Amino acid sequence: MRLIVLLTLVLFIPVRSHAHPMHLSITNITYENGKLNITMKTFLDDWEVGYFHYHGEPIDFSDPEKRDLPWFQKYLRESFRIAEKREMQDLALELDSVTVEE
Repeated sequence: MRLIVLLTLVLFIPVRSHAHPMHLSITNITYENGKLNITMKTFLDDWEVGYFHYHGEPIDFSDPEKRDLPWFQKYLRESFRIAEKREMQDLALELDSVTVEE
């Protein structure tokens, strides 16, 4: 009987483990009037973590003035690239706007 109780406790007591955080984004690319239209949907806290790793200091992007930083453009230019072929030069990206849905 003790063995059954012990096995039940071992199997059904949750073990604490450190899960890897999930980072998710959705990128939609459309071609309209001779231009590529790129829309990225991400989580705000992923940008805050990215900013922390990039600059070594925390930031709160829920403040609209903080989202106006040139860091977004620089980060996207360094991290997100589009080209017609592998050997070709990357297309120039122009950041139109940053919006946050709450």
